[in-house]
Amino acid sequence: MNTGHKMQTCIASVAASFVAGAMLCTFASSVSAQAGKTLPGAHVDPISFRAPNPAEQFKDIYIEQKLDNQVSLDLKFNDENGVPHTLREYIQDKPVVLGLVYYECPNVCSVILNAMLVAFDASAMNLKLGEDYVALAVSIDPTETPALAAEKKKNYSERYHREGWDNGFRFLTSTSEDDIRQLADAVGYRYYYDKATDQYAHASGIMVLTPDGKVSSYYLGTEFLPKKLQFAIADAAEGVIGPLMDQLVMLCFQYDPTVGAYGFYIMNALRLVGGLVMLAIVIFWIVMWLQERNKPKYDANVGGTPPAGVQPGAG
Repeated sequence: MNTGHKMQTCIASVAASFVAGAMLCTFASSVSAQAGKTLPGAHVDPISFRAPNPAEQFKDIYIEQKLDNQVSLDLKFNDENGVPHTLREYIQDKPVVLGLVYYECPNVCSVILNAMLVAFDASAMNLKLGEDYVALAVSIDPTETPALAAEKKKNYSERYHREGWDNGFRFLTSTSEDDIRQLADAVGYRYYYDKATDQYAHASGIMVLTPDGKVSSYYLGTEFLPKKLQFAIADAAEGVIGPLMDQLVMLCFQYDPTVGAYGFYIMNALRLVGGLVMLAIVIFWIVMWLQERNKPKYDANVGGTPPAGVQPGAG
């Protein structure tokens, strides 16, 4: 077998290993989806995600687009100083960019807040925060305190370079789970609290409200283009109700029914594929080294057919 053919064989082996790894990932995902069956006698908590089929719980975690739906402006939320105000007092007849998050979220909530800050702070955003519109970050966790909201706001204020921050971007909390639920339901924001992990499962996105509290548009995902958001805010200021957006479901975490916890499924998949690639490379070089080691060496004193490029009798 010549060297070129050996090289092709080795490359084919690497490719086969990679394909096998990808198939393994798919198989593992399939097994994980089926692993939700509980053992005989096991207790199933109907509130948390410890259920026979976690997918049944996840199907309800998304942002239902309720365009033109009215938000109650009489709902009360505490500001960063712990003073309660109605939503009407925060809005003050301005369009609103609303982000439902929770401040101790270990995953996508910080990404959403970062994206809001970047969009508001961008030079492409011609509207002025606090003057042309207001932004509200509302915690969905009734146990979070105004002090935590104030700390979160302070951390973000150090990265904002324009005017209008103090009264323009408010970080709100409430001890009333009923008020939080009413707001979330009004804008179609569905979430669940899982006791087993002490985390909230929720999708990612923000909403734009008209000055009178009607849902004008949605911006789903974790990146908000300043110019596009500006147009949405301007439309909301005029009372315009926008079109439906393509549904993009990006969950904060993925449920692992084998351990009753959540994990970064994208990161885990990347780690697995990366590990398989490294393994394939190692196998490739080991095969090449073994082939070189086992290659018969030409000895002019013994005879035989010399390798290509070697003259008989040389050596």
